[in-house]
Amino acid sequence: AEYNTTLRPTYSVGEYWGSQGDISRWIQDTNMEGSFQSAAFDFPLMYAINDAFNNWNFRALKYAGMIANPYMRRYAVTFVDNHDTAKDLPTDGSNPNYNNRTNSNIVQANAFILAMPGTPCLFYPQFMHPNWHDQICNMIKARRAAGVHNMSDYEISEYGNNGITWFVTGTKGQVCLQLGDAVGQGVPDGFQQVYISPTSEAPCRYSITSGLDWQNNVKAGFVNGYPIFSRPSCTFEHEMTLNIRPSLPECVLVYTTDNTEPTANNGTRITNVSGVDLTFTETTVVKVGVLVGGVSVESVETRKYVENGTDAEHMTIYVDTPAAPNLYLWSSKNENVHPNGNWAGNKTTQTKTVGGVTWHCKTFDYPDYSNGESYNLKINWDGNSQSPTITGIAGDIYIHYHDGLPYNVTNDYIDNVLKLDVDKESGIYDGILEVALTANVSDETIVYTTDGSDPSSSSAQFTGGGTVKFDINGSHVLRAGILKDGQVINELTRTYVIAGGTAIDEGGINIFVHETNDQTAYVHYWPSPTSTSPEAFTNEFYIDGKRWQYRHFDTNANYMNFLFTTTLGGWNDKCADITDVGLGNHFYEYNASGPSRSETTETLDKNNCVTVYVDSNWEPYLYAWTGEAGSEVKYAGGWPGIKLTTKNHTTSDGKTWYKWAVYGLSSVNVILNDNDGGQTQTIELGPGEHYLVYNNNNGVDHNSYNDVTSNYTHRIGDINEALLYEIESNGTKDNYYTVSENLTVGYVDAKNNTLYAFNASTDASAMQAPGSNETDYLSSLGHATTQRDWVKITGYTNTRGYSVGDVLSNVTGKLTNVVNPTIDVITDPIKARSGDEVDWNYYTPCNFQSSQTQTSDNGNGRTYFFFRPQACEVAHIMGAIYLGEGIFEVPTRQTLQNGTVINGAELEGSITVDVNDVNLPNSAIGKVVEFDAIISRTGGGSGMPRRIAGEGYSIKAIRAKAPHDVTTAVSDVKQAAEVASVRFMNLAGQVSSQPFTGLNIMVTTMTDGSVTTKKVFK
Repeated sequence: AEYNTTLRPTYSVGEYWGSQGDISRWIQDTNMEGSFQSAAFDFPLMYAINDAFNNWNFRALKYAGMIANPYMRRYAVTFVDNHDTAKDLPTDGSNPNYNNRTNSNIVQANAFILAMPGTPCLFYPQFMHPNWHDQICNMIKARRAAGVHNMSDYEISEYGNNGITWFVTGTKGQVCLQLGDAVGQGVPDGFQQVYISPTSEAPCRYSITSGLDWQNNVKAGFVNGYPIFSRPSCTFEHEMTLNIRPSLPECVLVYTTDNTEPTANNGTRITNVSGVDLTFTETTVVKVGVLVGGVSVESVETRKYVENGTDAEHMTIYVDTPAAPNLYLWSSKNENVHPNGNWAGNKTTQTKTVGGVTWHCKTFDYPDYSNGESYNLKINWDGNSQSPTITGIAGDIYIHYHDGLPYNVTNDYIDNVLKLDVDKESGIYDGILEVALTANVSDETIVYTTDGSDPSSSSAQFTGGGTVKFDINGSHVLRAGILKDGQVINELTRTYVIAGGTAIDEGGINIFVHETNDQTAYVHYWPSPTSTSPEAFTNEFYIDGKRWQYRHFDTNANYMNFLFTTTLGGWNDKCADITDVGLGNHFYEYNASGPSRSETTETLDKNNCVTVYVDSNWEPYLYAWTGEAGSEVKYAGGWPGIKLTTKNHTTSDGKTWYKWAVYGLSSVNVILNDNDGGQTQTIELGPGEHYLVYNNNNGVDHNSYNDVTSNYTHRIGDINEALLYEIESNGTKDNYYTVSENLTVGYVDAKNNTLYAFNASTDASAMQAPGSNETDYLSSLGHATTQRDWVKITGYTNTRGYSVGDVLSNVTGKLTNVVNPTIDVITDPIKARSGDEVDWNYYTPCNFQSSQTQTSDNGNGRTYFFFRPQACEVAHIMGAIYLGEGIFEVPTRQTLQNGTVINGAELEGSITVDVNDVNLPNSAIGKVVEFDAIISRTGGGSGMPRRIAGEGYSIKAIRAKAPHDVTTAVSDVKQAAEVASVRFMNLAGQVSSQPFTGLNIMVTTMTDGSVTTKKVFK
């Protein structure tokens, strides 16, 4: 983010392999200057595309990827394949990349990304393929003709077993994409066909609005470069300086500062690559575009710089006289221009309190100050007792009137002039966010929008101040200002990202509805409060790709009744009444075509709910509450509670159960009863699942129950609790454990739903340093700062995922692997904190003076490391030279001893390591490569010496960074002279013994005085 805000690239896209939540959080972490600084490749969408077009599973695309999130789709770079996923050979299942790429229906897959929002990125070999190029180009033209862009909205319809249609709305028309059975519906009315697939391939039709000339639609002109602003739109006090420069030497800019459009003939040109510095002392609107072909200006960007208390079109004169005065003004450019009427001017009629003083005030049009115009003023009372002339008025002014003389005290009050304050800065927030907007003048009107659009007189508004509430996950742009004489001044902009747990109201009843055909649902409710007819839900969001509509009900009652329809104010497709809905969160699947509805097991927080499964041979009642008698809160209606009528849960033994759940609670009291005198004692239930058998024992006993939870699940109380190192040292395979301390996420393998985490509080870092007689290659590149205990975590279901740096509690589950500690969790770990930075260990393979036992091995099958890695650790491996076919070499460094050249370990040749899953091109051979890896133990690994890995360890590369051309690497190491020092220099000229993040120049000084340099990237 800092790099982008400094260099201002034309476009920035990040490559982050992870879930939709992971990538969204990565984008959110680039938030600077009130906006996200980078897009990211939509890998979740890529995997859905692979599935859809390889297997004709088109409905897998329905809610796939970041483009399904209207708040994040503008940051999604969509693609079918890339250089990693689409390896050329072999082209069958023997290629490990085969299942990670689209292997058929390539044009159809490209049609999808060229129809949908997001920013399409075409894979060059597919785009240039002679059989596909023209068809893809036609769809590019059609997309442009319809004006589809990265934030376009779309609607979905489904047909048959596997048919789906998207109608995507652009600025000039629509794109219609039909897949599968939907193609059989023909070209929709009002559309023209651009592409249809051959009958032997997956059915696909691409159409756009009739009448659009897509065949001749080409980009109007190549816009070479773009303007770079040193400051975004902002407010300032008194004075500010702005630099505008072109992004490329050959780019010519044209700018205006008078709010007019720049053209080839209007505005000032910028031809110098260093740009131009502009100084503002008043609110200024700057418009800058790129001059194309010397005749037109394209890609115009607008910035607004607002001086506190002034506005580009209006100004206010404040006078603190006891009685309302007349204000007589005339223009300094033309004395016949009188903004407030002829002599003696009109009397002021308004008063405002600013800075504790009551002022008589009046607002006027702003003078044309850019042309040197200002106003002159005489204060008088109906032509009498006039003041001396006050000159040079060109903005808001405060005048203190004393003993017949006016004093300009604006500087004493400028900080109080129509300021708008906001109490929350841009950032990422968990749950509901309430932002307070406050004007410094209590009777001023604040207007605001929450979708990034310009606020206006018709926008939502407060008088003096108020609170704006954000309660939907995603990105929100708040823009607010003060409404002054119909104009919005002193604007501010903030970007808020609602992340973490879903934001919902607490208390009362929360209703969540998913209409199975994705129709919009409406809700009728009673008795307290009561709607006269079905009303709209207030919000919506997505869970596991499903659209859920949401509404909160504040109620004094302990229960309410509901029904759903598909008609606002009407009763079409209404479902049966849902009665006695208790307090808390309730999720319902509603099928309007039935119509039918049923409560589901969905939850916003699967670690904060109580679920009860009941086995009974009649339909029992369940009464639930919290609190003391007389003040209890009831969650299943009044006595006898809710009647359980449907067995909708089946366990592995084939038994079916009634189910009831309450979300948002960690405990609840329950009584099972028959509504006829028979009832159990109070059953106190904690978080998690509970299995209760409540049978009538031959029709006699309705007062007892059996808790059989231990037969079906494991609860925290049944599980051994221990420190992570104790579990790793003494744990028994397939036993259940709870890690008693918090763990920090070090790496997320989203594709395999796996976390690698460590205990940050323990650090057995008593690591042996090399002796004076031990030599190592590039050891200064590596460090092993910690020897923390690591664990692999599988089996979690958190659809929002976890991120590197998240701190986890409640890690509970089965120990499935002891050698490489792995816990298969039975409940999602709870995020105690999120977003910390994690510094992986760096490991550098090296040679050193070794023992006779090690020497006798002659280096075969072993790789030496400066420090011994931990099992399940994620680390950086550095300083290895690639030999090809997954083999990396660490050259033995030779030294002179008594005139004989030997290596430090007295071993012949070089030490090599075969790293799993690394397949670099031949061009990388002979170059130093840096890669990230997961290190695991193989048999016997736990007893290996501190510095040795290889025999006893497995190294699985997860990312290989681009190899760097360091042609002198081998020769430098193998020459007789020894390395005296190694230093790294970054682009800013800083020098260190350790590499900086990014590009470094590594300067190696040898003992013979020679110096070599090479590029190193960290």
